Amino acid sequence: VLGFGWCLGLALQECRARFAWGARAGEWLLALLALASSAASLSQVQVWASPLSLWTDAVAKSPQSPAAHEGLCHALYGVAQFPAALPACDKAITLDPSRVEARINRAVTLIALGDAAAAARELETALSMKPNSPAAHTTHGLALMMLKQPAAAMAAYRRALEIDPEFAEAHNDLGVALVRE
Repeated sequence: VLGFGWCLGLALQECRARFAWGARAGEWLLALLALASSAASLSQVQVWASPLSLWTDAVAKSPQSPAAHEGLCHALYGVAQFPAALPACDKAITLDPSRVEARINRAVTLIALGDAAAAARELETALSMKPNSPAAHTTHGLALMMLKQPAAAMAAYRRALEIDPEFAEAHNDLGVALVRE
């Protein structure tokens, strides 16, 4: 874009110097270019208006991108569209089975949908792939709490804190589990 603008500026300067109509034509051309640029920016602003619109656009433009589907899953979860979030997570995992974060997002969505057993299985897979993920351990603890396994849940929270002593979510969830015990 800068190269184009630079070339356009040189051409306009040359037209002004050589032709009487050059100054007026250059002004109209610049106005038209500014209007087109503003219209393009406005359409992009609408895409960036929310995470949901951003990731929906990303999936539309890159349907084979696991990152786009994972982002869409996370965005749908963020607006409590849990049933719609699950297929987006599934697609991210299908496209790249090694995406641990997509598996964690899928598990969180399953927990929101009330399927803690499926979430626990998904997290066991995620932990087999990335055993030092505090997010996976903490989310696994949450699923285990829902399955009425507080001792196993607290062990998961403690493991998350061994990995990352400052992982706030694990501290919070461990505290809740201890109070309920």
